[in-house]
Amino acid sequence: MRMIRRFSVLIALISAVALLAQGSAYAAPNAVAAAITGRGTIWPGLDVAAAPQSVNFGGTAVGTIVAVPGASAGVYSCSFSGSGFGSVAAGGGTVTGTCSGGTVGSGSITCVVTFVRVGVIVVIVISCGTSATGPTGSGSGNGQGAGVFLFAPDQATPPVTSYRLVGVAAGAGAA
Repeated sequence: MRMIRRFSVLIALISAVALLAQGSAYAAPNAVAAAITGRGTIWPGLDVAAAPQSVNFGGTAVGTIVAVPGASAGVYSCSFSGSGFGSVAAGGGTVTGTCSGGTVGSGSITCVVTFVRVGVIVVIVISCGTSATGPTGSGSGNGQGAGVFLFAPDQATPPVTSYRLVGVAAGAGAA
C-alpha cells in the first residue's frame, strides 16, 4: 500500500508540472497550481453496489493564483459540493465550489470539477474562473486544468460516509 501511495503522489506531481509547462508554453495569462488536502462526506454512502450520492468537500489549498496582472500565493480555504454515482470500488460525478484566501495578496477560484475515482485514485478535470489581487495589480480570467488525488475512506467497511483527499491540481487559461 505504501508503494502505491508513493507512486500515486509521484504521478500527481508529474501531472501538475506537465500542466504548468503546457500553460506556460502558450503564455497563458491566468494560472492556478496547488497542493490540496481535506475531508468530505458522502451521502447515503458508498456501498458494494453503485448508487446516487451527494458529495461535500472542505479543505486547504497551498499554492498560487495568477490572474494577470494580479497574483496571490499562500493558503486558501476550499469548499465544494455536488453529486455523483458510485460504489466502494469506483465512482464519478461533478462538484462546484470555491477556494479563496492568500498569504501574499488575495485570490479566489470558482470551479466546476468533474471527477472519476477508481479505487483510491481520483482524477479531476476543472473549469475555473480566477481572480487575484497582489503587489502587481488585480486581474481575472478563466481556465481549465486537471489534477490527481488519493482517496482515503474513513470507514473500513461499507457504507463509506466520510473520506480524506490529498493531491495536486493545476490549470491555465486566458483573460
